[in-house]
Amino acid sequence: MYYVGLDIHKKYCISAVMDKEGKMIDRAKIDSNPQALKNYFEKVNEPCHIAMEACYNWGYYMDILGEVADEISLAHPLKTKLIAEARIKTDHIDAKALADLLRTNFLPLSYIPGKETRQVKSYLRYRAALTALSTQIKNKIHALLDQHVFLEKETLAQLSDIFGKQGLELLTKVVLPGDDTEILKSWLGILEHLHKEILRANLWTRNHVKEDSICRILKSIPGIGDTFAILIRYEIDEIDRFASAKKLVGYAGLAPSTFSSGGKTRHGGITKQGNKWLRWAFVEAAQRAPATSPYFSQYYERIKEKAGWDRARIATARKIAEVVFGVMKNEKPYQEFLLRSLPSKGSSRLAA
Repeated sequence: MYYVGLDIHKKYCISAVMDKEGKMIDRAKIDSNPQALKNYFEKVNEPCHIAMEACYNWGYYMDILGEVADEISLAHPLKTKLIAEARIKTDHIDAKALADLLRTNFLPLSYIPGKETRQVKSYLRYRAALTALSTQIKNKIHALLDQHVFLEKETLAQLSDIFGKQGLELLTKVVLPGDDTEILKSWLGILEHLHKEILRANLWTRNHVKEDSICRILKSIPGIGDTFAILIRYEIDEIDRFASAKKLVGYAGLAPSTFSSGGKTRHGGITKQGNKWLRWAFVEAAQRAPATSPYFSQYYERIKEKAGWDRARIATARKIAEVVFGVMKNEKPYQEFLLRSLPSKGSSRLAA
């Protein structure tokens, strides 16, 4: 078995091939196109275990190399950097470090989701990008109106949402000095197109949720609708890869940071080191859950009274993550119980 460190770049890849004892068998600079990579590994003519970092387009190379490699490992980039930090940094050194860590079994691994899961996650990121773009356009329209202290904006200000049906009708009739009327119409046209694409994405989401039993179970949790159900389901993918609810909380970056020195320990804000999409979903769900769930309302209000709304929101997000772990592990929907007192510290409200 040969151990291969592959440092991936947009136009080329650097490979370092070693045997089990660490002897360098080959170094090469390879074009990043699929055929060049396949030709290279076919010439190696030995079983290969490839290590590469989880770069932005790792899935593309995973699919290509899966046809020529016996095994592929995905390295966690931040942890790899900590282990293999060097004063002199080149592509060849990076490739050699990956090969060394792989053959000595010290390579910090990242989870490798299947192709179907990666495709769903790609579409969900597309939908999130559409929503972000829509928000940017709305902010630009607000700024354009503010620049002229638009008088009719007093009428628009009476509406709860100037981008609702009535508000959009008023915006199409707005006349601004110079070319700014045309700019406003252009922004409104882009916003209308984005809205159509978001509706199309929402339909895709609803249909996907209906066909997925895990998504339907997740929707039973307060604060989680179609969008968050499918996002959580595919960002987690296999719940069995987490040994406990605490591990899932840490993966989402919702665990409190810990500082220990001189025999003293204190806890700070959340680490924010983990899956940002899961963290976003849990925090957003934590803002909605208290409005529909007596349990989460009681939990949120108790912490809010002692530590403020921000800590209460994060604590509720952690609790939702624990509940998600429970319902996915047990494959049973969430059940709301009316309790006189909250669970003691360390316990979880999971599915029955």
